[in-house]
Amino acid sequence: MLSRNGTARRVAGDCVTVGFVAKFGCLAFTFLVASGSWGCLLYTDPINHAPEVKLTGDTQVNWGKGRARYHAEARDPDQSAASLTYEWRRQLGGCPTPDAATVAPIVGPSAPDFDDDDTFTEPFCVWVVVRDRDKAFAFDKLSTQVVHQQTTAALDVIKPKATSDDHYPLFSAVRLSGAGSNDPEKGKLMFGWVLTRDGGPVTHAACSEAPDTDICFTADQPGDYKVTLTVKDARGGESKEMRTLVIEPDAPPCIRSTKPEFGLARIVRNPDDELTFQVFSVEDDGDPFPARDGQTSTYAFTATWWMEGENPSNPSGRRPADQAQNALVRFEPQHFRNGDTAYVRIQVTDRVNRDRDFMSCAPDKRDCALGKDPTCFQWVTWKVDFLLGGPP
Repeated sequence: MLSRNGTARRVAGDCVTVGFVAKFGCLAFTFLVASGSWGCLLYTDPINHAPEVKLTGDTQVNWGKGRARYHAEARDPDQSAASLTYEWRRQLGGCPTPDAATVAPIVGPSAPDFDDDDTFTEPFCVWVVVRDRDKAFAFDKLSTQVVHQQTTAALDVIKPKATSDDHYPLFSAVRLSGAGSNDPEKGKLMFGWVLTRDGGPVTHAACSEAPDTDICFTADQPGDYKVTLTVKDARGGESKEMRTLVIEPDAPPCIRSTKPEFGLARIVRNPDDELTFQVFSVEDDGDPFPARDGQTSTYAFTATWWMEGENPSNPSGRRPADQAQNALVRFEPQHFRNGDTAYVRIQVTDRVNRDRDFMSCAPDKRDCALGKDPTCFQWVTWKVDFLLGGPP
């Protein structure tokens, strides 16, 4: 707190020789009178004292959460409180020296209380200069810290749906999002992504749906994918979230629906009618049928047929068809004769070698279901009896 005194009041008097010494707040005069003798007259007049001020207020304020408030408790030994004026000033950074206290512009009305309406993002100083009628003044200062609210990173898997807790199918098109990240101060956020598998980098790209906040990649290898999202705000503050996605080993394709329905004991048909067999849907992690929109699948079907008594693996007269993405087998009218019994089989494969799965089923087995999933069929077989005129 700094004080500046005003000047002493003027003293008038008649004397021959006058000398004075300023000491202890009064003027001591010595003079020589005309009679030839001399003496000392002590004449005192009070000197104007500077005001006194004590500044209190917020030493800490949350950025963007209201104004900092300050109060100046001032008094003057010589004058009334109503005679005092208040000059409020502020600046970013440290407080001024006493000599610079009156240089900055005044930012508040002349009143004991001051609400700071600025939005400094870093520490700042507020001070008050209090003056009396004779321009003597005092000042006090206060530093205020600015507390920023923490930015929070949020990492979400938009697609695909997990098979279990953070476990996802192989060949999934994965979309990760940081859009749920939050800056309470509403500043612009910057997003940084690191994606690795077994310690090596995984190529990813911005997603067309949300290029600023999301990334997309294809999980074409099984294993643990480690994701780190770093979110930075405009002040340089940052927050991180890490997550591990487990990409499952390849799952076999599963025939789910056909026409006619598979699993029937037998089908009776007239040899004069056209006959068709078709797979309508296949469930698979990377190669479902029908294929997903915008994706290329490499599923394939192998169709074969044989007559009663022939070897299903090497039927005479009809070898297995070439693999194709056409899940339809068609027989023209009169292809079979009355009394024939034929077997029709459709087998599905995906981009991964499935020989081991097929080896789990004997060639003459009607429907090949995997042991882990009895509803997952690698091949289905129909038995057809051709009887003229239909069933007896």
